[in-house]
Amino acid sequence: MSNLTEVDKNNFEEEVRKSSLPVVVDIWSDKCGKCKEIVPFLEKLGEEYKGKLKIVKLNHLGNRRFTFQFRFKGLPTFLFFKNGEEVGKLTDNLDNSVEEIQEELRKSIINLLS
Repeated sequence: MSNLTEVDKNNFEEEVRKSSLPVVVDIWSDKCGKCKEIVPFLEKLGEEYKGKLKIVKLNHLGNRRFTFQFRFKGLPTFLFFKNGEEVGKLTDNLDNSVEEIQEELRKSIINLLS
């Protein structure tokens, strides 16, 4: 069972912008292979940083109008929020392997928590 919270336009404000913890928002799609492959890694990070960081998932296909405000160019895209503000973004370019995305994501989380 996933420890990652699903967010949408209805609970984004509460779960992300009002969070007392820094938040990583995973914008994903069922049609994105890398999005599916990275879920176990995200779940592991969720456990590793429990109490220090929140990781949530935002389904692009079910929330297209809402997700467009974040101006991303590919999936998966990770948004980094601290104190309710977006402070960073990591977007896959088609050349990245899942392992490269994971490495960049870990670096971004370390920066977010510093």
